[in-house]
This record gives sequence, C-alpha cells and structure tokens, in this order.
Amino acid sequence: MQVSLSPSAPSVNIPESWDRRELVDSWTLLAFRDGKFAELVTVRWKMARSGSGTQYCAVFFSGLPEYRVGYAKAGGYGYHKASAAFESACLSAGVTFDKGVGGVGDSAVREALLALGRAIVGEGVPLTVVEA
Repeated sequence: MQVSLSPSAPSVNIPESWDRRELVDSWTLLAFRDGKFAELVTVRWKMARSGSGTQYCAVFFSGLPEYRVGYAKAGGYGYHKASAAFESACLSAGVTFDKGVGGVGDSAVREALLALGRAIVGEGVPLTVVEA
C-alpha cells in the first residue's frame, strides 16, 4: 500500500462533543529507532454514550514534520464503520492511501498504519501497532 501526504494539511478542529463520547478503541503506531520507541500516529475511536451506531475517529500524526490532526465519523449499517471513519479522518489531514481502507476492517487499518509508518521513517525501521 502506498501513502500520499499533502504538503500542508488543513486545520481540523475536533468538536467539543468528542469529550462526551466513550472511547472504544485506541491504536498507536510506534517506530523503533536510535534505541528507543517513537510515537508516529495515534488513532482513537469513540461512540456516543447512548450506544448509537455512529463511530467517531480522531487521528493524531505526531511523527510528521508538522503535527496534524484528522477527524471524521461514520454511521449507518452494513459495513465496518471504524475503518471508514479512520480513512475519512486521514483524508481530512491530507493523508491518502492508494487502496481503499474505509469499510474494509481492522486489518486494512493496520496495513494503512504500517504503510504510513514506512512513508514517515522509511524502509528498514521496525514498526509496530499497539492496540489498547
């Protein structure tokens, strides 16, 4: 999978309602370089406390030369909403993938994060995705 990073990302504000939602999953992409781990990307998914089906996703890109934040949501039925929200959040931060990630599932998100890590630090640097 190939990743494209726009030269500059639009400013994305996470709505105040983000704090009122329940955290349902959190993934962090780490690179091991210079004898220590470096956090490159953190992804957080939340849902409304009422349990509604909408998934909200915020992606924090700390490993890029300029810090970026992406935010999106996905609702409805019949597809993997978490991966759809992830892909849309990446798009809002100027990050695109050459293969579709949205609606495909967790494995596509993991593959996209590892491709993003290779785009940030290059080939040959050990990468891992930590799910919390």
